[in-house]
Amino acid sequence: MTRNSMSFIKGMGAGVAAGVIITTVGRIAMKDSKSLAKGTGKAVKAVGDIVESIQMMMK
Repeated sequence: MTRNSMSFIKGMGAGVAAGVIITTVGRIAMKDSKSLAKGTGKAVKAVGDIVESIQMMMK
């Protein structure tokens, strides 16, 4: 049971991270395509930090 719930939580974390990235990229693309690369890099780094924090909490 614990193993199943941990897998579910990890999957939810990955889904949330993907949603955040897609939303951020979409917003930046709608505003200004010139700053797309800069904003995308920041979003990816932020989501990476969030996923890392979630993984640390799981241990």
